[in-house]
Parts: sequence; C-alpha cells; structure tokens
Amino acid sequence: MTRQGTVVFDLPGHASFVVDSPGLATGRITIVDFGSNGSVCASVSGRPWNMDQAMGFMQMGRLVSDIVDSSIGGPPQYNEPLDMDLPILNLLESTRQSNRFLHPAYCSRSNRDEWPRIIEQSAPGYLELEAQGREVEFELDHLLEIE
Repeated sequence: MTRQGTVVFDLPGHASFVVDSPGLATGRITIVDFGSNGSVCASVSGRPWNMDQAMGFMQMGRLVSDIVDSSIGGPPQYNEPLDMDLPILNLLESTRQSNRFLHPAYCSRSNRDEWPRIIEQSAPGYLELEAQGREVEFELDHLLEIE
C-alpha cells in the first residue's frame, strides 16, 4: 500500500470520501462535506470497518455534520489512529483486544480465524507479500470486491 497522494471518491450531491496521506498514515478515511467554494463545511475521520453505518445514514439523506454530532460510525475512541506499521492481522487483533470494533461480531475469537481467508479473498497475495516484508509491492489493481 502507499502513504502518498490523495484519493477522492466523489459522488455528485453527496459528501466526498477522501483518502489522503494523513489518512493512510493513520488508517482512516475522511468523509468531507465541501462547500461550493471548496472549503470544508464538515468532516469526520473513521476506521474503514466503521464506515458502513455512516454510509447508510448518508444514503438516507443525513449530513456529514449529523454524523459528527451523533457519533454515527462509532464514538471517537472507536476511530482513533491505527498503527499502520503493524502487520494487518496484528492490527486487526489489537483492535479486537481493545474492543474498538463497532460491530460485536468482529470482536469474536472465532471470527478472528476468518480474517486471513477474507483478506486473501479480497486482496489475493497480500498476506504472502507482507510475510516477506514486501507488502508495498501489492498492486491495488488486484483488490477484489467480495459480496
């Protein structure tokens, strides 16, 4: 993966999902409501696995400011910066041990055993590259959507 650059997933009439250098360094995605002049009206950063609730509320017409005010997507302690230098399975395990997953199912020890399979299914070859210390060589084009 990389820690350089900025990626903006922009949906017309909706908030923007921004992955920038600070987000990559902390493992978080920022949801931003930009004004017509490009200024930031409201923003919230969160861990990717806590974003589904916020996205669902936004699809129902909620504003980014509503998400900030109501802690939709988890309270601040659930979205603290991550240590992105940890191997991905260790990062997930430290999140599980600190009870910082928004959804209780992620905290289950039995689900922990599924993580390698899910990662391999969506990012084939990533864990092997990471084990060799070559995770930066993983091509983002190889990411797959799992349903």
